[in-house]
Amino acid sequence: SEKLQVCKDNITEKGEEQVVNRLFFDYERYVHWFDEMGGPPDHRIEQGLDKRTYHRLIVLTASLISRLDELVLINEKGMETMEHHTELVAKQALTYSTVLLALAILSASILSFILSSRMSGPLLRLTRTLAATKVGSGDYPEIPVGSKDESGFLAAEFNTLFQRLEAADEMS
Repeated sequence: SEKLQVCKDNITEKGEEQVVNRLFFDYERYVHWFDEMGGPPDHRIEQGLDKRTYHRLIVLTASLISRLDELVLINEKGMETMEHHTELVAKQALTYSTVLLALAILSASILSFILSSRMSGPLLRLTRTLAATKVGSGDYPEIPVGSKDESGFLAAEFNTLFQRLEAADEMS
């Protein structure tokens, strides 16, 4: 009876309440039958049962077993449904995680490209300008100093170097 009450207190599946109520009803009939028999079941069974009483015992027992089977079936179906739902949620979470990871990698790649272009762009322009400059030609370019960072400092230093080379060329 306590275990049946636990079932009743934890009904979660559709149709489960009706089965539990029928199970309670059958159990009450079962207990009442034993009370009518006048003693504990083991003592009465040892003394022997007539065919009608035995038949009633079998019918009540079969009814209880049938209701328990129904209850187990309902809960197994509920568990299968929840397992399927859990699998769907897990697949969806995996899909979302994969998409987020791909977006993070793509964003990091784009950001990396933009930052490396901003950093290497001035150095590439400086390198091209220096490659086109010939020592002793007297034609030294003025490299634009576009920023106050390391590349701007480097451009300013090359401008100073070119001014000294130009001065040296004029002296010779």
